[in-house]
Amino acid sequence: MRILSVVVLLASAGLSSAAIAGDPAQPAAKPVKEEKICQRLVPTGSMLPVKTCRTKAEWEKIANSGQGQLRQLKDVSSATMGAPAN
Repeated sequence: MRILSVVVLLASAGLSSAAIAGDPAQPAAKPVKEEKICQRLVPTGSMLPVKTCRTKAEWEKIANSGQGQLRQLKDVSSATMGAPAN
């Protein structure tokens, strides 16, 4: 009897949570899948190209971080070149 009451309690909790979650007749919206952009890149020291696929946002993030590093390198080199030698 005790097991039966536990099973009924769990089943009713499951039904009430499904009712709270929303209408089960409507399927959940699928997340939008971003289009991948593939490039053939040749790593330094290799002659074999490697196919690399990323989203447009990922490629932009890589490009922006590379530009930031280049700017930082230019700033450091210009500060070093302009300093007088002791």
